[in-house]
Amino acid sequence: MDTRVYVKGRIMFPAEKAGEVMTAWQDHVRLSRAEAGCIRFDYTVSEDGRTVTIDEEWSDKAAFEAHGARSRASAWAAHGADLDRKIEVTGA
Repeated sequence: MDTRVYVKGRIMFPAEKAGEVMTAWQDHVRLSRAEAGCIRFDYTVSEDGRTVTIDEEWSDKAAFEAHGARSRASAWAAHGADLDRKIEVTGA
């Protein structure tokens, strides 16, 4: 049985926030990739620099939930709280 959790989606933000958002995002990516249970944390940035497309894979629900707890206490949460997100989570 596959217990992995998959996350795909987009995070969009206004141009005037691009610098602060991307700085926080880079730190979030580094920390996320170092977490136990992170199999894949890939992303691309649109040409205009205002949309991040994410593609994540976590070993199981517990790892994904730990990631969420860590994320909620991060600088990324402060900078990314009001951003427009379209994210789908599937799996365990």
